[in-house]
Amino acid sequence: MKNEINAVLENMTAATPEPEDYTGEDGLLYCGKCRKPKEAYFAPDKAAIFGRDRHPAECDCQRTAREEREAAEKRRRHLDTVEELKRRGFTDPTMRDWTFENDNGRNPQTGLARRYVEHWEDMRTDNIGCLFWGGVGTGKSYLAGCAFSLSNVSDFIIEGDGAILILENPDVALMTLKNCQAGVIKGLTIDYKTLPFTQGAVVDVDINGKAFTFRSDGKGGRPTDDNFAKSKTKWGVLFDRENNRLLKDKAPNLVPIREVSNLDDKNLFRIVTTQNVIEQIAVDDPFAMIARYNGCSTYSVNQCRQITFLNNIHYAGPAGSFGLRESTGISIVNCKIQQKEDRLISQNADCVHVTPSYEGPWIEGCLFEGQMDDAINIKTELVYILKAISDNQFLVSAKLRVNDELSLFNPREGRLIGTCRVLEAVPMDDATKIKIDARFENLQIGRDKTKDMFFNDSKSNDNFVIKNNVFRNSRRYGMLIQAKNGIIEGNILENLSTGAITLQNSASWPEGFVPRNIVIENNKIRNAGFDRSYWAEGKDIAPILIRTTTVNKKQAEWKGIRNIRIKDNEIISNSDHTIFLSGAQDIVIEKNRNDAQSDAPYYQENCDNVIIK
Repeated sequence: MKNEINAVLENMTAATPEPEDYTGEDGLLYCGKCRKPKEAYFAPDKAAIFGRDRHPAECDCQRTAREEREAAEKRRRHLDTVEELKRRGFTDPTMRDWTFENDNGRNPQTGLARRYVEHWEDMRTDNIGCLFWGGVGTGKSYLAGCAFSLSNVSDFIIEGDGAILILENPDVALMTLKNCQAGVIKGLTIDYKTLPFTQGAVVDVDINGKAFTFRSDGKGGRPTDDNFAKSKTKWGVLFDRENNRLLKDKAPNLVPIREVSNLDDKNLFRIVTTQNVIEQIAVDDPFAMIARYNGCSTYSVNQCRQITFLNNIHYAGPAGSFGLRESTGISIVNCKIQQKEDRLISQNADCVHVTPSYEGPWIEGCLFEGQMDDAINIKTELVYILKAISDNQFLVSAKLRVNDELSLFNPREGRLIGTCRVLEAVPMDDATKIKIDARFENLQIGRDKTKDMFFNDSKSNDNFVIKNNVFRNSRRYGMLIQAKNGIIEGNILENLSTGAITLQNSASWPEGFVPRNIVIENNKIRNAGFDRSYWAEGKDIAPILIRTTTVNKKQAEWKGIRNIRIKDNEIISNSDHTIFLSGAQDIVIEKNRNDAQSDAPYYQENCDNVIIK
């Protein structure tokens, strides 16, 4: 089994030779055409991680071909770049027209802001910043909306040098990047003048009315403010009375908000929720309510390459911190999503939300604390089958490429139907017509999570690394992994309400496929899993949860998850088990230090070839 996993890791880091290639005197593979190396040696620390001494490198031929492809792609995307940026960067449609050309001219500083943007290259070279300040309604947000989107920018550094940016509008993100490459954003601290959440305590409970009275402590916004009224995703969270850094034990990790009204006291509010939740709420429970704006991450990174975020701090945000979309070579290093001492939460959503890409991120040395959703969520591309043209030609929902490798999945039974490769891909309006190298008949098709669907194994965030981070005091999972070929190493995970590390296909919320070829090593896990969602799993419960499921959250008949090595971890569990396995095969569990509530720390069902050492 160990040899199989090592072989997978070797394939991740091996160059593919052509017939004319040769081995040079230094032992590396060389291109037979341009005579440049197609391999390079790892630094010693990276060699230890991957178990080999070299990795692929671009020769001149490969570089020229790549640059030609990228230039063509850049030309193709140019016409819709601006509109796409505005759609994703601005939650209010009116903000899309916030341009210098549309300015009403009432702010005399607009000319200065425009000259700053027009001379951006000089400003960057001379390390000159631009600070907007003033009272409400003076146009600060408008000017920022004109400036804080980067498109088609290469070889840049944004050096914060410890600067603290205070955003006034609680439903606005900081920055959108589109089609940028080779950039570094570092040394910035982000906070909000009006926080995108409210916090305080429960002062009365009306069980019959399914309502409670909440008193805001004045540190955040008010739950009747416009940003709460406009938010389509808002909920509340209960915290522990003795330690308000922790969610309330065995309570729901989400309090639905049905209605909010202001009482006579300006800081006193009546909140209506649901019957099954109101029974879990008690007087003096600390409570926070978020106004979440999905897609409004602090940094939205779209179709970018080789972007590094270094030494940045986020204290709050209306959504997540880093929203990565179809971007490769992204590194998030020594960044902090951090609770301030007097706040119950930090970000309103996932700290790092990674939609499908051909290469996963490198996340190292970071702090993820107090966020209201998963710290890290990494996905594989879902491809709905919109129309069956023949048994090997289909109209599908995603923009696929020739040679993309697909898996066809039946979510009703949790079963793999087969695999194939894309032979032809013709882009159409919001769809792609594909021809594949296999034939499939009698499929159930449609844009529905119960129908047969493809997953793009080529676009599954391969080679992700999550290393030496701290995850603590937050809602839901530390990591939700729905991707493949990755390393999870040296992390500390504690006080996470629904679990520490979850590897699953999430068929009931189809956004990822079965994880494969993953090493989980030398992590420390404590008090990960204590909210009602965790305990409701019944026997399916452990801080490390690995399972293949159906659309109805049942055990799948397919043993889809495979080639997982869990080694040298320290796991302290609140439940009977430290590791739960379902629908998995070729699993190695070795030299872990377990502290569970039973003498059987490892639970497995419907598994093959599980080796415990």
